Amino acid sequence: MPKAKRERRERTDNYHLLQQWCRTPEQRLYEGIRPVVLFGIPPAERAQETGLAERSLGRAADAFDTHGIISLFRPTKAQREDHHRSLPVTMRQLIVDLKAEYANRRQ
Repeated sequence: MPKAKRERRERTDNYHLLQQWCRTPEQRLYEGIRPVVLFGIPPAERAQETGLAERSLGRAADAFDTHGIISLFRPTKAQREDHHRSLPVTMRQLIVDLKAEYANRRQ
């Protein structure tokens, strides 16, 4: 039998224990707001349970409701300082495809 990829643990809602197991800041933030967005626990109540700031939990939960999982990911310093404009991936691919089509027609 192959070895398990991950250590099996008992399920828990203990926030402080979950924090020890989280590997990324995004996981930690999600575990902080999960009861707020899934079960409707007020941010004030969750703040008392976790020791996190009530306003931060409320803002993070609102952002999660509005933008989904992407709201958990914060841009890096390099990304914030990168001021050049960039096209979305789909637009860049369209340009590449059109250029290839144009080159094929010219031959």
